[in-house]
Parts: sequence; structure tokens; C-alpha cells
Amino acid sequence: MWDLGQLLGALRPDTLLTAPFVPLTVGDTLRLLGLGSDQRLKTFLDLQLKLYSQVGADETALLYAATALSVSQGPQGLWHLQGSMQTLGDRLVEALKHYGGEVFCGQRVEHIHCDQGQVQGVTVRDVRSGEVRQEKARQVVANLTVQNLLQALGQPLPGYQKG
Repeated sequence: MWDLGQLLGALRPDTLLTAPFVPLTVGDTLRLLGLGSDQRLKTFLDLQLKLYSQVGADETALLYAATALSVSQGPQGLWHLQGSMQTLGDRLVEALKHYGGEVFCGQRVEHIHCDQGQVQGVTVRDVRSGEVRQEKARQVVANLTVQNLLQALGQPLPGYQKG
């Protein structure tokens, strides 16, 4: 009932103007405008839309695309790194080392050791040599999926339950 109330509250003349576009994809709109065979435009839109919706123009909803593509326009704009994306990783490594951290690449986290909710260290496997070792740590930054994090912890997180 609450959702219906929210929907009805959002229905104003200016939002109702978008109703005819709800079922359309970007690809549908290109074809309606006679631009469906413009391969250069289609390629450009595919590349842009895959950044935001992970699918091309033929599968991206028109209204979503209008919002997503406007992000790169003012006043929001996009931020670009000087150099390349590697610059971001380099700066993160610099910051971690500056504050006493160590960075280990090419390591598979086998287990994150905790005691009373506090990290004590990790067991890692070197993916090249297969060597397994333990590292003591008060904090851990890892690139893991939620499922792999739960597996590495070996126990459910407090307050986390599958639903």
C-alpha cells in the first residue's frame, strides 16, 4: 500500500509526460527515429551505456539511459585521473604504506583470523608458488566478494543472515 501511495504522489503532469517512453529501449528509439542503421552512433551509445547499465543500446531502457548519460554532463560531470586508472591503485598503495600498511598482490586469502570480532591476521596462499603463510594484522583490506569474505571468515558475520 505504501508503494502505491508513493507512486500516486509521484504522478504529476511533468512525470506523466514520460509514460510513453517507459517500454522503449534506446535501440527502439533509434529505429523509430530512422537511426537504427547508423552503426557509428550505435557503437558510441553501446560503449557509453555499457559503462552504466552493462548492456548495449538494444537492451537499455530509454529513461534509464537518459539519466545515466546525463551524469557525464554538467553540472555533475565526471572526474578523470591524471595518467591512467593505475594512478588510483598507486595512490592507494602509497597511502597504505604511509600509514604503516603492507600490500601483498597475487595472494589468495585462505582465512581471516578473528577473535571477539577483531581481526588478528590472515592466512594467505601465494598464487604463483603455492606457499601458505600467516600474516598478523589489526586491519585487512581485501578484494573479496561477500560470499568469499564469509568463507574466509569461516563464520557468519554478526547480524548477517541469508534471507
